[in-house]
Amino acid sequence: MGAAPSIEVTAFTHRGLLREHNEDSITIAGWVSDVAMSGLRRSRHELAAPLLCAVADGMGGHAAGEIASRYAIKRLAAEPFAAAEASAVAAALAAVNAELYQTMRSDRSLAGMGTTVTVALLDEESGT
Repeated sequence: MGAAPSIEVTAFTHRGLLREHNEDSITIAGWVSDVAMSGLRRSRHELAAPLLCAVADGMGGHAAGEIASRYAIKRLAAEPFAAAEASAVAAALAAVNAELYQTMRSDRSLAGMGTTVTVALLDEESGT
């Protein structure tokens, strides 16, 4: 049996042209960043175990978008995905969503916060 296939991942976030602060958060294989990046981050990963890559972008114009995106990414990065299955990603995102709603209910200053999330969960079988 040969070595597991590997993949090179490149990441970059930027605050954009309209915001004064960054509302992006990103994770690659447990590494997490919630600051605007000064350059590209490249890393190579074997796909012997599930590889999580995700980016969240706080919804501009909504309260606390950066808090929602940071929470979503940190929570997903801590999730122990056993396999690259869409149902596992969907369940994790549903849990994150419920937790963010609960946070908003308990802290009125966060009312209306939101984020978009894009997730890729890869493994040796998925290949891409």
